[in-house]
Amino acid sequence: MVPGPVVGGVRFGIRHSEDHAVEVGKFVEVPDGTAIPEDVTLLHKRDGEDVYDVVGTPSEMRSSGPARVASNSYRSGWDAVFGSKPKPGSELN
Repeated sequence: MVPGPVVGGVRFGIRHSEDHAVEVGKFVEVPDGTAIPEDVTLLHKRDGEDVYDVVGTPSEMRSSGPARVASNSYRSGWDAVFGSKPKPGSELN
């Protein structure tokens, strides 16, 4: 996607796809911590150029299943706060 001019405070861009279709879109910054709308296309700016590569849409980048948050450091922190699992045979009545 190549950025175009700013018109009325909005910056438009032109996308030329592999099948030679031309699309026009607008650049909108999505603030951190807000939900990403489904009609957004995620872009990555090339180093040293004013050209953006299309990364994909949120639905294309979504993985199946829940988010993976239980890392080893998360588990060790959990044990430090809440204690580790009881050992077999040491359960309280």
